Amino acid sequence: MGDPFEEFGPGSADELEEGDKVAMFVEGDVMGFMPVSMNRQLNSQGRALVAGMQTHVMEIRRRQAEIDQLVVQAREEGMSWAAIGWSVGLTAEGARLKWMEEPDG
Repeated sequence: MGDPFEEFGPGSADELEEGDKVAMFVEGDVMGFMPVSMNRQLNSQGRALVAGMQTHVMEIRRRQAEIDQLVVQAREEGMSWAAIGWSVGLTAEGARLKWMEEPDG
């Protein structure tokens, strides 16, 4: 097997050193991404932790998109902001502010 850390393009995070690139890496059965300069600071366990965090963040984002779609469906069915807010741990106003569409203009 080849190098588990493969460079693939320029990075864009604020933490990147000038000219640094973001690279994909594989540790065991998980894959992750990080700036090449950070890879020099991490051992195998550190890279596995980074990949694990990234996996969880992607899952949270996927689940949030599902919740967003459920809110759209609930509103289409006439559900109140109070019921939606209560369902997700917000007040009616909090839910309305989070999901109400901005007026066109």
